[in-house]
Amino acid sequence: MSIRPAAIVLITLLVMACASSQPPDRAMMESPGVQDAGVLQYQREAQLYRDKSVALIERAALYERIFGPQSDWVIGTRMLAAFYEDEARDRERLAARRKESSHAMP
Repeated sequence: MSIRPAAIVLITLLVMACASSQPPDRAMMESPGVQDAGVLQYQREAQLYRDKSVALIERAALYERIFGPQSDWVIGTRMLAAFYEDEARDRERLAARRKESSHAMP
């Protein structure tokens, strides 16, 4: 097995294991207290994803010193860090949208 397929498999397994959060049930979104809790949950998830991204960027720098800048380890780790950063932004958008919808309710 060459390094590239192994890196792809590793990244895929990491993404599947770490990105398994489920969106809240729509029936639960009716009360304002639950909406506030939902906003907080999205914000917590965004921070968690952002922390993972930062940790992976640091790890990619270490891998670059060990394996070189074109290593599959470096490239794969940076891709995973970018994925987590995108997920963090997505959770922030969901939190903002949910917060706006809770203000629009009577």
